[in-house]
Amino acid sequence: MTAMNADSKKPNVAAAQLYFVGIIETLIGYSIEHAESMDRFAIREEISEREIVLSKTAAAAGANRFDYFRSAGYRGMYDMPYQELRELRGVAGTKRSVLDFMGKDELAGNLSD
Repeated sequence: MTAMNADSKKPNVAAAQLYFVGIIETLIGYSIEHAESMDRFAIREEISEREIVLSKTAAAAGANRFDYFRSAGYRGMYDMPYQELRELRGVAGTKRSVLDFMGKDELAGNLSD
């Protein structure tokens, strides 16, 4: 606080003020990135929960090929089947979902009803 309120015409004070402004800007940037990451995580979690409910509902209705339901949703959103989307995103051959590699905005688009 002393450096921030001191005479900025003095070189040492000016240097200290620049240093503290830099720290504040870094912390603000970090907190914004952290908030984005937390939003993305919450959206991804909600999609996972909805997929579980959809899978159980499809099974209760007698559907035995849930992968067709999943692929139909991706075909509607991306105009391609799920496997093609996996290949396009470079996750083919892994057990990870393409959802794990989407940003917050794209995940939110997949979440919408």
